[in-house]
Amino acid sequence: MTEAIAKIDTIDALQELSNRPTPREIIAAATEEADVLAGVIEKQRLYSVIQSKKFVRVEGWVTLATLRGCLPREVEVVEMPEGRYVATVELIRMSDGMVLTRASAECGGDGDSVWRGRPSNARRSMAITRATGKACRVAFSWVMALSGYEVTPAEEMDHVAAQNDNPAPRRDWPAKGVPAPSVADQREANRADAGPPVWRGKLVNVETKTGTNKSGPWTLYLFIGQDGEKFGTFYDTVSAGLLKLEGRFVEIVYEPTSKGGKNIVEYRDVTAEEVPL
Repeated sequence: MTEAIAKIDTIDALQELSNRPTPREIIAAATEEADVLAGVIEKQRLYSVIQSKKFVRVEGWVTLATLRGCLPREVEVVEMPEGRYVATVELIRMSDGMVLTRASAECGGDGDSVWRGRPSNARRSMAITRATGKACRVAFSWVMALSGYEVTPAEEMDHVAAQNDNPAPRRDWPAKGVPAPSVADQREANRADAGPPVWRGKLVNVETKTGTNKSGPWTLYLFIGQDGEKFGTFYDTVSAGLLKLEGRFVEIVYEPTSKGGKNIVEYRDVTAEEVPL
């Protein structure tokens, strides 16, 4: 009886091996997922540009995990005496609840100059966000690399982004024979170095405008902030995402147009404490 059972187990194992996809099939399937993922990340602007490289934010990493049948699960968040938060997140398989990866991340420590002075709820939330991105990265960084993005989650690059936002002053200006810049010129140069403008607050209304051009019909969505500022987008997915955040604080990165408008480049949900710039 034991020998018969052993033979059956061997046959089952051989059948399982024969049913496994080949390395070529695995890479082909992952490449298809990577192409779909890249389309979502680009369309929804789920990345931050840091030092001319694209780092995907946690929403993009969770999208990748979902495509692979997984979801993150918060395990615990511990507040340390010095105000630092340490969060632990697991990545579980939706089909059977199996834990695939487990990662921890912190926010608000001595070296975290960007977040150390933020409110406690913001530091706690960012610790969870960083742990979520790391758990997804541990499992699927190779797929993200196939998509053409950096494999470090954007939230782990806050310190680098902050350095980029405050570049060192130019010491070669004025050059010999070149007049010193005016105050207005210097202010404009500083504004260009600081990156695209950012608005934070609540959106209180939305207006739509429609029309037709050579490419076909279009719809412009104009979101109105509590201070009267208007931000436009032609993308249905962007407008749908902002409508879900109605009544909540949001951050909008926008690009000024030649006609005085403001085109939405990207957006995210923020806490009330983060709103003042």
